[in-house]
Amino acid sequence: MKPLYAFLILLVLPVSLFGQKMAGDYEPGLGVTYGLDMGDPGITGSLYYSFADEIRVGGDVTYFFASADEGTKNPKAFELNFNAHYHLMNQEVLRFYLLAGVQFAYIGYMVEADGQNVSESETGINLGGGVEWDLDGLTLFLEPKYTLGGFDQAVITFGARIFLY
Repeated sequence: MKPLYAFLILLVLPVSLFGQKMAGDYEPGLGVTYGLDMGDPGITGSLYYSFADEIRVGGDVTYFFASADEGTKNPKAFELNFNAHYHLMNQEVLRFYLLAGVQFAYIGYMVEADGQNVSESETGINLGGGVEWDLDGLTLFLEPKYTLGGFDQAVITFGARIFLY
């Protein structure tokens, strides 16, 4: 089994050395997110596909480590995003992009006084952008965005992506 893992690593690592985003690239990613309005951190997993050199589409899911408000317990919060990125600058080491998409968000908790479960879900529109730095095998990204409608929240995500052809 170990030789299979070594082969897969050798197969995946060189693909990120080409830098510029091109049609046909798949990009899985993982990041740390902070919700500015809710004040809680989260973890984000994503997968994007470049169907043109300047445009990629995909989605991500973020689970927030929500803190309980007074009188509540067991908070749960997550968001599911479907976004498109348009690269304004698409160079080998540095890239800038605009982001637009839709979001589905969920918040739930238990009221301590009566044990009642309360939940709420909303849909909104994502607007934002990002910057990426290619570090020979790993692409770091910083992505601020704001969701209009729904829960109206600004979030910042910092993470890493790799290229898969």
